[in-house]
Amino acid sequence: MTKECEYCGQQVRVPNDSVDGWEMCRCAEARQRQRYESLVLEGAELIDEIFAAPEEDCGFAPVSEYGVDMLRGIMREVAQQNVGAVTVGLPDGSKAAMRINGSGELEISRSKRRKIANSTNAH
Repeated sequence: MTKECEYCGQQVRVPNDSVDGWEMCRCAEARQRQRYESLVLEGAELIDEIFAAPEEDCGFAPVSEYGVDMLRGIMREVAQQNVGAVTVGLPDGSKAAMRINGSGELEISRSKRRKIANSTNAH
């Protein structure tokens, strides 16, 4: 089965009907979108680990569902490189920080006199 890439118009082979053409295309724009989608998926997991996990798992009080949703929105802007780096003060006095590092990984951290951090894998 083939589908058209929405960026370059090339017909590309896809494994099934649920996969869009851009997901398999190798044009620059499609690769950029694939990278963004990968960062967002991995970044959402990191946000859950660092901000939504129970205190015994991450060492900090969990952030509200609204706060986690807000952090995911900010993370998408950082992943798309609409902003370079962001630091957000959280209600418990800790700080959330997000940026794309020199290796192209999305770094997400939380600190309050101590810091926990993680990053996505470079692709």
